[in-house]
Amino acid sequence: MRVHILVMLEWLQAHGYSPKDAGVNQIDFGWEICSTGSKAETFTISGYDLRLGCQQRGTACWSS
Repeated sequence: MRVHILVMLEWLQAHGYSPKDAGVNQIDFGWEICSTGSKAETFTISGYDLRLGCQQRGTACWSS
């Protein structure tokens, strides 16, 4: 599964759910499990990959 964070952020801004000048300074990954129905469960992940794709839009892609 792929998640395009920039597209998601732009949608949130366009629909008034996030300020226009909002940015990303941290990316987290994990599960939030509410219940397993009192049964023991095992959760695994076979891989994780985070790639930074920079697209110029008249400003710097990132700054320090």
